[in-house]
Amino acid sequence: MPSTAFTRAPHGYSHAEAATLTTAGLTAWRALFENAHLKPGETVLVQGTGGVSIFALQLAKLAGAKVIATSSSNEKLAKLTALGADAVINYRDDPE
Repeated sequence: MPSTAFTRAPHGYSHAEAATLTTAGLTAWRALFENAHLKPGETVLVQGTGGVSIFALQLAKLAGAKVIATSSSNEKLAKLTALGADAVINYRDDPE
């Protein structure tokens, strides 16, 4: 393959860390669009701030969905809000 067919891993990532990016992204894509057939206006719940959840949040927002995100950390919830989550829930503060 020509060198233009490849991209560099993010600076500071190990080979294993970089390899997980495509796995997380494809897992989120498959769940939202292949399995759930997500449509604009629908609501998606993402749990936590792992790679699949972050990709799912971003892909769902791009598709016009509303995203609700959960975490036990208010700091992480603030980051999820900054990434576009429409609503966030701290499941320790609000177990219901």
